[in-house]
Amino acid sequence: MITPSDWTYEGQLDTPAEQPTTPDQERAKIAALFKPTSEELQADSIDYLAAFEKHKKGKQAPVREQDKVVSTQLSNPKEDITDRYKAYLTELLTSHEEETVHYRVELERFQELVAGKEKVIKTIKAIMTAMDTLD
Repeated sequence: MITPSDWTYEGQLDTPAEQPTTPDQERAKIAALFKPTSEELQADSIDYLAAFEKHKKGKQAPVREQDKVVSTQLSNPKEDITDRYKAYLTELLTSHEEETVHYRVELERFQELVAGKEKVIKTIKAIMTAMDTLD
């Protein structure tokens, strides 16, 4: 909160420079230029209690649709928690099996690449051996 300053200046702010002024008078002039009005002082004061109550009331939002779905799922007596967990595990197992099939296909592809490179290496070694025997 802004409080009134101790510096006060009762004279005119735009006096001619012919009259010498003291540093204290200059400070008082500057303070008078920037002194807040009573309206500004009132605007700076905040009623924190009222603001907190308003904020608190604003937080009490209606229940979202997603929250309703979760609460109905938990309160459904037909579905037991073990049944839901079993369904979750079944989905998890299915996804892992699909990944395993994908990885096996990739592994076979890599094995074919390795076999092809080994064949090229054997051919190169055979050519190099044949060249050594010619000398």
